Amino acid sequence: MLILNRYLDGKRLIAMLIDTSLILILAYAFYQLRLLFINYSQSEYFSVKSANHCYVFGKLLVFWVVISFLSEPLLTMILTYNQESSARYFSISFSSDDIITLFPAMSIMLIGQILKKACQLAEENKQFI
Repeated sequence: MLILNRYLDGKRLIAMLIDTSLILILAYAFYQLRLLFINYSQSEYFSVKSANHCYVFGKLLVFWVVISFLSEPLLTMILTYNQESSARYFSISFSSDDIITLFPAMSIMLIGQILKKACQLAEENKQFI
């Protein structure tokens, strides 16, 4: 019985770590957004640093959607593995919420890339003058 309880606690710990990793990804993404707005408040609209924060924010949102899509089957497999065969299941889902998050995230990444290119061009133009 003690071994079974340790196994169940291990499964819960793994499930908790997977869910916590999703929260940490979002927390870091919003930290990048905060840094971007701090740069904007200092009138650094077209700086490489601001462009990088914008790009990383979008990239982390895309990463969050992908990891959340992959974590659901893993979580259901881990949490139902010790059940009898009729009670085990494997769940995969991709909802409209994921799509709604994915498109703006890719747009933000694209804006970040465009800002980087604009910063490079502005720096080249400063050298000519």
